[in-house]
Amino acid sequence: MKRRALICSLAAAAAAASPLSHAEYAHFVPRAHFHDAVEHRQAHAYLDARGPEFRRGNRLPLELRAPRYVVRDWRYFHLAPPPRGYEWVQVGPDFVLVAVASGLIVDLALNH
Repeated sequence: MKRRALICSLAAAAAAASPLSHAEYAHFVPRAHFHDAVEHRQAHAYLDARGPEFRRGNRLPLELRAPRYVVRDWRYFHLAPPPRGYEWVQVGPDFVLVAVASGLIVDLALNH
């Protein structure tokens, strides 16, 4: 009986003395912040829309199809109204007209 109590108390002490529980580990590694930092770093690799991937007929890179890059107030930037099913996406100082469904690049407005 004493042996069983000793084993139970040792097991409880070992569990309490574990270096980090799951909740504590999650506190030290904020997963959402980590993924945002990776996405932020990838998206800022595109400083403008002058690279070879930004040509009419190509698809816009996925990391730039996030809602934060979509231009809602195209009048403010003196852009033509996007046709139905298209939207302007800002890449640095440049703007790219993209088909919403496919990500196909239709037009570019450089240095706008």
